[in-house]
Amino acid sequence: MNTSDYDTEFRRMRDRVDTELKAYFDSMGGMKSDPVCVTVTSMIRDFTMNGGKRIRPILVVLGHDLFAPHDERVYRAAISIELTQTYLLIHDDIMDQSETRRGKPSLHAAARAQVTGVVSDPRRISENIAIVAGDLADSYAHQALLGCGLPPNETMAANMELSRIIEMTGYGQLIDISSSYNPDFSQKDLLRLHMLKTAQIYHRGSTQDGRAFERNCPEHTSPELLRHASGNSLPAS
Repeated sequence: MNTSDYDTEFRRMRDRVDTELKAYFDSMGGMKSDPVCVTVTSMIRDFTMNGGKRIRPILVVLGHDLFAPHDERVYRAAISIELTQTYLLIHDDIMDQSETRRGKPSLHAAARAQVTGVVSDPRRISENIAIVAGDLADSYAHQALLGCGLPPNETMAANMELSRIIEMTGYGQLIDISSSYNPDFSQKDLLRLHMLKTAQIYHRGSTQDGRAFERNCPEHTSPELLRHASGNSLPAS
């Protein structure tokens, strides 16, 4: 397969992920009777659909297909990792006080624009809205995964793996926060931070999540695969 073939296949899979994300948001029930909930849900959708290479869900699909025959339902499962990324990025932008994400307002910045002039403390209210929006995106991720239609045992295993990814990423975020006030923060701590925050969500988690759907796959993914996944997730020096 030459480079153009890889590019074509990547674009096809990315478009397929986007189609699945749109279908998921279109099918959501939620709180359609409440205008605030409708607005925030729409903001989560816009945030999620605003660009992104979709590498993580593509890796979930490839991780599944590495051990099992392809099943189109895995795309619904795969969007869980993208919705998890939405949850993490919304909260990360609040902590970093980032005003933009992928060239557009971060979710808390977009919320602040809506409540400015309406409330006395727009910054606090908009950040509260964004925190809840992130929590909702986390819920959507698990709902998409558990409702994907694949066998229940494998789906539960994948959901447990997703929960571990979120847990480990949270520990990485805590270490990241501590770097701002810890005078003894070292290069070793920085490496540990990236292994927890970036490697978990980006490659290792995606590959493991896809692997969990095949009941006949090895009990543990090969150490070589995990080393490759984790290593490729670290920033270049």
